[in-house]
Amino acid sequence: DMDECAGNPCANGGTCIDGKNSFTCTCPSGYTGSKCETDIDDCASGPCQNGATCNDGVNKYTCSCIPGFTGTNCETGK
Repeated sequence: DMDECAGNPCANGGTCIDGKNSFTCTCPSGYTGSKCETDIDDCASGPCQNGATCNDGVNKYTCSCIPGFTGTNCETGK
């Protein structure tokens, strides 16, 4: 049985676990996919309020508030 993890198949800092003719990647927080290749979209749940734009990051998001609103999710009117 060869080491299926020899070529570092897991992306974005994922940990490779060698199996019999296969491997499994354990992904760090913020990533998903069979090889940890996909950044989880932290904006998918629509956390930003009051017309704000959501900017997805790795395991985080930021909201760009429209004028007149503030707060982490632009939830507070000025």
